[in-house]
Amino acid sequence: MSKQDLINSLYDIENLVTVSITMPAQDWQNLMQAEPRGGRCNFGYIGDRFDWFKATSVTISGSKFPKSGTFADVGIIKKSYCGSFSTTKPSLRLDFARNIDANEDAAESLFGTKTLTLNNSVQDSSCVRQALGYELFRQAGLPYARCNLAKVVVNGNNMGIYVNLEPYKKQFLKNLFMGNDKGNLYELEVGEDLDPAIVAAGKISFESGVAPDQKDLVIAASQIATNGLVGAKRIVDYPSFIKLFAMETLLKHWDGFTINTNNTYIYNDVVAVANPTMNNVKFKFIPCGLDQILQEGRNFEIGGKAIMARLIRNDTTGKANLFAAIRSYANTLFSKNNYETTLKPFISRMETILSSNGIMPTGEISTVKKQLQLIRSGAYQLIGEFPPEP
Repeated sequence: MSKQDLINSLYDIENLVTVSITMPAQDWQNLMQAEPRGGRCNFGYIGDRFDWFKATSVTISGSKFPKSGTFADVGIIKKSYCGSFSTTKPSLRLDFARNIDANEDAAESLFGTKTLTLNNSVQDSSCVRQALGYELFRQAGLPYARCNLAKVVVNGNNMGIYVNLEPYKKQFLKNLFMGNDKGNLYELEVGEDLDPAIVAAGKISFESGVAPDQKDLVIAASQIATNGLVGAKRIVDYPSFIKLFAMETLLKHWDGFTINTNNTYIYNDVVAVANPTMNNVKFKFIPCGLDQILQEGRNFEIGGKAIMARLIRNDTTGKANLFAAIRSYANTLFSKNNYETTLKPFISRMETILSSNGIMPTGEISTVKKQLQLIRSGAYQLIGEFPPEP
């Protein structure tokens, strides 16, 4: 099996992954109680927010895949931050090869990747929003992370169900971008955008690639600032962005890019070079942080905080493009037929796993299902009356 096939099996929605961690008790307590450097929700802080620890051993297995495998001296770090922060059920990152190089080949041979991201889902009591959200982006023809559920056990103590989210690493990029993992990947957190001042201040996090000086970001921000939507179309995959804009709107992704300039990665889908020109810049937006989509009590909203969102809202053709995408998804992805034949069964598969592990968030899952069924009416409310400029 190829690495991508292994990863597909690992993140199969019906595969409950079990991650059993053994580490010194005091180290685990220190990890759980750790506070992020710079303080909670300080998105201006640059650098690692938590310290790495060493797990004596980690055993990974799945209800369907993989067969049990045990690894020694695995790197483990706390991930919880801001709204997901917890001192009792921290989100975690595992790097199987951080301390032992040979673990990389062994882990990738067993389940396709040397790293795992385990989200605590404390902001989503249904435990289904993240996997559902990424599946919806996949069906929409947009970048998505593979995702399912995992049970985490630490020193024999069951920590409960986590969301097992594919890390935004090399295999992720290869899967999404026709094998190209040679571009530059950046993360946009609260308030960060393709704005010359933000780029110049070095606030945007460089995640991977070969050009950490961010010259491609400088070109992109300058084009948008100078030439507006015309410039944006030169350096961004515009059709893909329109689709993302429509999906964030329909999913009520209030903490995403177009509404809140947050929870987004951008990937320059070319082979990165040290001194890029316009020909070396083609950014694509990747959603993340989907644990608060489809919430009851939030209105459907066409965002205008992101620069490109405002440009599209204020442009006759751009607005028409957005409305067409909203209309198309309302009639296909969120149709009654797709809900009954695809989306509802997808949620039910997760419900089965949750209930078999003593977790029965029936009311919150019902809310998610209801919100899905309301999307069509919400879509037509939006395209019938465009909201005013914020």
